[in-house]
Amino acid sequence: MSPALIDENLVERNPYGILLATLPYRFYPVLLIGFVFLVAYSGRDFGSMRTAESVTHSSATAADESPPAAGRADSKPLQIRHALIPVGVLLGVLVVRLLIPILMNQRLL
Repeated sequence: MSPALIDENLVERNPYGILLATLPYRFYPVLLIGFVFLVAYSGRDFGSMRTAESVTHSSATAADESPPAAGRADSKPLQIRHALIPVGVLLGVLVVRLLIPILMNQRLL
């Protein structure tokens, strides 16, 4: 158990109570979620997304012409391995990290 939880007498509480007790300290994620809803409601863009939107709208020459696809002009075709390799590495590391404590307790490692 974490010493901070023991010092604050949070050990006696259930995990849900600890989650509720820590919510005031999580102001950044709460503000960020609010910001996402504000951007979605207002329809405005900020930062690099605004720049990309203005470039896209200014490069369209005719009203019936669709705007160019995002990314580089010489972009290569998408390949499934570009998605499967990171997901596979993530799952592999997850399985290894979950198995290490089990193997250490059984003295197999």
